[in-house]
Amino acid sequence: MSKSILRYVWAVALTAIGLAVALVLQTQLSVPGGLVFAGTVAISARYLGTGPGLVAAAASIVAIDLTMLPPLGALEFTHPEELGYVMVFLVIALVINGATHSLHIARTHAEGLAWRTTRLLDVTKALAEAELPRDVANVVITQGLDVVEASVGLMAMATEDGYSVLDWRPSPVRAEEDVPRTERNGEGPLSEAMRSRQLVWVPSRDELRSRFPSAFDRLRDDNPSNAFLALPLIHSDEVIGGLILGFKDAGAFGAKDHTFPQLLAQSVSSALARASTFEAERHGRRAAESLAQTREEVLGVVAHDLRNPLSVAGSVLQMMSEFDLAREEREPLVASGMRAVRQMGRLIGDLLDVMRIEAGRLALETEDVPASTIVTHAEENIRHAAQEKGITLSAELPDPSLYIRADRGRLSQVLDNLLGNAVKFTPSGGRVSLRAWRDGPDAVFEVADTGPGVSPENQMHLFDRFWQARSADQRGVGLGLPIAKGIVEAHGGRIWVMSTVGHGSRFYFAIPALPAAASSSARAS
Repeated sequence: MSKSILRYVWAVALTAIGLAVALVLQTQLSVPGGLVFAGTVAISARYLGTGPGLVAAAASIVAIDLTMLPPLGALEFTHPEELGYVMVFLVIALVINGATHSLHIARTHAEGLAWRTTRLLDVTKALAEAELPRDVANVVITQGLDVVEASVGLMAMATEDGYSVLDWRPSPVRAEEDVPRTERNGEGPLSEAMRSRQLVWVPSRDELRSRFPSAFDRLRDDNPSNAFLALPLIHSDEVIGGLILGFKDAGAFGAKDHTFPQLLAQSVSSALARASTFEAERHGRRAAESLAQTREEVLGVVAHDLRNPLSVAGSVLQMMSEFDLAREEREPLVASGMRAVRQMGRLIGDLLDVMRIEAGRLALETEDVPASTIVTHAEENIRHAAQEKGITLSAELPDPSLYIRADRGRLSQVLDNLLGNAVKFTPSGGRVSLRAWRDGPDAVFEVADTGPGVSPENQMHLFDRFWQARSADQRGVGLGLPIAKGIVEAHGGRIWVMSTVGHGSRFYFAIPALPAAASSSARAS
């Protein structure tokens, strides 16, 4: 027997019980038992529903006519007294049935609200304990969706050009390609909510297809949603993220009443703002600690590297002060001391340059310079070192019309560093080449060598500030490459490397070139 039929059977059974009680009251205690049936109707309507309540009312009328209204044992509704009694009871029964049913609905709704309010408080407490933005999103997805009866949810955090997805359901984000890609200016309920700073309600898939066709096309096959609600996450009058909820139908609690989703969004906004601030502070602390540590390491390296030339200079001064040396004996000592002083000057200059670059205060004295002049001077500066080591050095001059607006001394510093490294790490009998050319709007410089090359893992760090490859066969020991990167970037350019271990390296940097007309004017002047 189905549950619906069973409810009606129970209504009839309750009426029978009510009849028995009414007869006992009437025969044994001489108390009118008609009101007992009012209770029967009320109980049936309260616990069994409207239909069983009406059946109980009809059964009560029949029972009253058969047992309490003359002639007893017969159904007759011909006498005015009987009709009046029946009509009054019927009205009372209908009022009781309707009122009881309304009270039942109101109580059920109130219990549901109380349960959801309690659950929302639990979610708010969990949000308050979440430390990072992804922790906040996890609370929303695992607990918040159930409060509003959402079957699908997605939470995102605002970025400069759109938003990044933190978490979503039905499927967790497993890989980068699984993350929905949407720009703030893109098409979709969430983008619209973040732009308008208002909730966006889409009651059906047909409306989603009509208003946001691209978003409709992006619906996953496992998405059961047929209604959608997008809410902006706003904190201190700033949109910091967005939340979109999907419901199986428009009759779900959160779809019918948007109050709870909005309360949830308010709690999420506060939690996300706090978690974002905490994450930024934590990253800042880590970066500061890392920077302080690397600076200490660099200062230690510089201090170590200063000891040798300082020791040489000290020894020279001591020998010259303690011994009466002939001129031919003094000259080599003075030359050695001068080299030591120049080496110390370069180390201190490099350290100062790194600090200027780090602080964003690297000054440039720019002028219109032919790229061929830069190449020629760089080749002249390194020629002697290459000859001493038995390395073949070649330079390919660019077209004379190629001009750049640059700091001549700083660019020479970049090429001196790149060529110095190339000669240093290329074995005797190897080759080092330098060339430059125009590539669209840029002037590109290349330094190539036949040295040992650089491993891919070290290539990633060659130009990092304060990073040092400590292995003896790695280039990048010292501060030269980070300084070169800072100088090139200060010119609005970029620097990069292509290298294969055992086959040499090619270092490139590109800076904006002057247009041909401007180059002609520069040559004329």
